[in-house]
Amino acid sequence: MMNCPICQTHKNLKNPIFENENWIVREADKNLSGYLYLESKVHLETWLDLNLSAWENLGRAQFAAAQILSSKGLSKLYMVAIAEQVPHLHLHFVPRYEGQKKGLDHLGEALGSGFFLKE
Repeated sequence: MMNCPICQTHKNLKNPIFENENWIVREADKNLSGYLYLESKVHLETWLDLNLSAWENLGRAQFAAAQILSSKGLSKLYMVAIAEQVPHLHLHFVPRYEGQKKGLDHLGEALGSGFFLKE
């Protein structure tokens, strides 16, 4: 897709952390050490469009990302997939370290302002 920021990033991506036939794992542009993106190599907007091979490779890519982060001293690893603001299949791997907020409070801070709408 022409205007997709993930597709644009992939055009100039050098040295992803992990890559297989369907997925790329790369460092996120967030202010949190260990924050990773796992992204579909092709522009897909729904999980329902994946074939069996892509689902299998997703598991392999998730395992690779978790292995990469396992040595970082995490207390917890959150995986978030919404793909509404950027409609390109991707997962956020959000590490939580000792002393940081937990659950949705941590995710709200890690993913940035506007992620959760407060009433």
